[in-house]
Amino acid sequence: LIMASDSANSPGKQAETQEDENLITRLLLRIHAANLPCHGILRSPPSSFAKVTSIGRRASRSGPHYNDDSRISAATVVWGQTEIISKNRHPQWTTTFEIDYEYGSECYFSVNIYRSNGKENEDLISFGTATCEVGDILGSKNHTKVKRLPQGGVVFCRLEPVNISNENLIARFQFQAFINSSRKALVSKLKAPPDSIFQISKRHPKSHRHTWLVVYRSSPVNDSFEPRWDVAEVDLEALCNGDFDRPLRLCVLLHKRKRGGNIRIGECETTLRMILNTQRSESPVNGFSIFKSIESQEIVGRFEVPMIQVIDLKLEEEVMIENFQLNCAEDNDSALSSRTNPFAFDISATPTDATSPAESSFSDYIDNGWLLDFMIAIDFTSSNGDPRVPGSLHDQATESLNDYEECIEGIGCALGRYSESCTIWGFGAKFDGVTRHLFQLGRTTTCHGSVDSILQAYRGIFQSDLIMSGPTLFDQVIQAAAVRANKSKV
Repeated sequence: LIMASDSANSPGKQAETQEDENLITRLLLRIHAANLPCHGILRSPPSSFAKVTSIGRRASRSGPHYNDDSRISAATVVWGQTEIISKNRHPQWTTTFEIDYEYGSECYFSVNIYRSNGKENEDLISFGTATCEVGDILGSKNHTKVKRLPQGGVVFCRLEPVNISNENLIARFQFQAFINSSRKALVSKLKAPPDSIFQISKRHPKSHRHTWLVVYRSSPVNDSFEPRWDVAEVDLEALCNGDFDRPLRLCVLLHKRKRGGNIRIGECETTLRMILNTQRSESPVNGFSIFKSIESQEIVGRFEVPMIQVIDLKLEEEVMIENFQLNCAEDNDSALSSRTNPFAFDISATPTDATSPAESSFSDYIDNGWLLDFMIAIDFTSSNGDPRVPGSLHDQATESLNDYEECIEGIGCALGRYSESCTIWGFGAKFDGVTRHLFQLGRTTTCHGSVDSILQAYRGIFQSDLIMSGPTLFDQVIQAAAVRANKSKV
């Protein structure tokens, strides 16, 4: 039994919809594919795009409230589609999709990969559809799920949490490249200056192989050895997840008009903080060398930054670099910064008072009307034993209280006097052949009233088609509790 609590100033009983809002978090869905099949007599790489569709929230088969007619409780909604990437078997689309996800619920979506000929009113040919569930992706390694496509190839669906304090921030920038004469010889076969594309990638935070995720790709600039790309805007969360010292890779690509595809001309690694510093008059850095590859260190050109700003869309003003505050969490992946602590953006930080207030006791909070936000998560993994066997932890064969019920009753009675309701989840059980690491017990996640309502919700789950499974993973429980506690701040 795992319990978490956070104090919330609640003058009265909140509605269930308000309780559920505390479990909602915003996620960013990013999609790419690999090994898409070639087509035609010449076996040309395909031009492709992805279309993402919500196929509804499905009611969990986790209690007596379930019935076959309630599996789909929301209409199908098209979230949108990505840009078209030409002539590439391994497309990394830069278009992202925001999802407001409620922990403990089921949220399904489908990803359909299409081949495009670049013509209007064309008959689209599908490589296949992959269906994913948000909770399943969050429980997977690196929050990434891989699905095979019926016509060949695979699609990768990755979810990234969105820091709501950065949701109104964008990076507005413009880059220009100057390609050296030595590198011009490489593209001299074209008998004309090249068409070039500018691309930004960010380092995968948990990959041991230093995987890079493409977050921005420009339109091509034609016939120029000194391309200056258009001004662009990218959400700060999509660009660097709010970490101004997260490694970024800037790349200039040779774009082939007829055959499609791109060839790397050169690249460099930097961070958003370093790029912003190029705009400061006292900074000695006003650009970045372009290398043939990061490993070779052969300089083939130079990037310059005519303009870059971080804009707060809500305030409609530029945010200055002095407002970037230090985050104490360590980041061992950053090889570009001499600091061991990354910087995080926090415009809400305010100076502390010179005199700190006196510490308050638990009874002081209770006497002033504060309540506990009481949360329970129950382990339904198979290591607890068969509930039909007397003496097991989830024993349902005898009339006496089992170990979990005794714990719920004892702690629930003690904390219940300081709380008007209790949020109750389960984890580690299998429904419809899928292991759930977070699911609700009862009709809603919130139980009002006495401990008896909690015990009733707990016992009711055994009347469903629950299958005790594994492994014992409760990271989603901790995340859900953290989201709820964070949104209960006063």
